[in-house]
Amino acid sequence: MKYLENDVFDLIRNGKTIREIRQETNTNFRNLSLTVWNITQKNNMVPDINDSGELRYVFDDECMNTISIDLKYAHNFRAMVISDTHFGNSYSNFEYLDLIYDYCRRNGIHIIIHCGDFIDGTFSREYRDNKMPKAQIINAINNYPFDDRILNLVCFGNHDYSAFEMGINIREKIQRQRYDIIPFALGCGVINIGSDIFYVRHKIEGFNYMPIENHFALDGHSHKMMITSRSNFVKINVPTLSDLCFDENQSFPGAIDMNLSLNNNFHIASGQFTHLIICDELKKVRPNLGGIIETGRYNYKFAFEMSPIYDKTYIPNVLDDNKHEIVKKYGYTK
Repeated sequence: MKYLENDVFDLIRNGKTIREIRQETNTNFRNLSLTVWNITQKNNMVPDINDSGELRYVFDDECMNTISIDLKYAHNFRAMVISDTHFGNSYSNFEYLDLIYDYCRRNGIHIIIHCGDFIDGTFSREYRDNKMPKAQIINAINNYPFDDRILNLVCFGNHDYSAFEMGINIREKIQRQRYDIIPFALGCGVINIGSDIFYVRHKIEGFNYMPIENHFALDGHSHKMMITSRSNFVKINVPTLSDLCFDENQSFPGAIDMNLSLNNNFHIASGQFTHLIICDELKKVRPNLGGIIETGRYNYKFAFEMSPIYDKTYIPNVLDDNKHEIVKKYGYTK
C-alpha cells in the first residue's frame, strides 16, 4: 500500500486525473479511494473537478465547503440535482438512483449534486431497515451506483448530522471508500462556476446559514420541488429521491435537471430547472423513457444586480390521484 501511495502521489502532483491514475496503476476504485484520501489528508489537497466528470487534487488551503468546477463550455453548466435519499429507511430505493444514473449517461450529465439527508440517521418518520447510522453508511457505500465519469457533490443534512452526534464521521467514512462522492461539510456548501457561486443547503437545527443575497440556492429538506423568487434571491427546493413524499401535491420521487447559463462576465445569468419524476409503472411499459418523466421546465433570469425580479413562490402539482393519467399519457393502459 505504501508503494501505491507513493506512485499515486507522484501522479497527482503531475496533474493526472483520478480516472487516469486508476488506469495507470490498475487499482480497484476502493483501494484507490483509500489511497487518495490518505494523500489528500496529509498534504492539504482539495478536489479540482470539471463538468466532464474529471477529478484531480491540487494543493490548497481553501475551505472544504467550497468546490470549484471548471466548465468545458465556458457559458453553460448542467448538473443533476437530487436530495433526501434517506438510505437505511424502508422507503429509500437505490433503483431510483440507478435510473438517475441512466438518465445522466443518456444526456451527457457528469455531475450530481445531492442536497442532503444522504442517510436516514438515528431518527425517522417511517420504519428503518437499518437503525444504526454506521450500517446505513456501509449500505449506501456498497449500493450507491459507480460510474467513473460521474461525480457526486454531497451536502449533509439533519439526518446525516445525527451520525456525527454519535461520533461517526460520515464524511470520512464515505471518502475513504468512494472517491466519486465528494462531500461538503454540514448544512451548507458553495459551488463556484465561472466568476460566480451558488449555494447547496440543508436545514440543520441550530446551524447558522450563509446568506444568499444576490445568489441562488439549492435547498434540500422539504421533500418537494418548490421555487421561491424574490428581488434579491432565488431558492430551489429539491424533491426527495425516495418514497418519503409527504406533500399532498407531490406524490412521486423526483429530481431536477439543472442547466445554468453564464453571461460574458462569467456570472450566472439564467437557469432552467426541469422537474423529473420517477414512475415504476411507466418503466414497465415504456422502457425507452427509463421510468423518468419530465413534468415541467422552469426558467429564471438571475439579474439581481440589474433589476428586481418578481416575487413568486411556485409549487408544481403532481397529485397521486393523477398518477394513472400521467402514466396513461406516456403509454400505460390497464
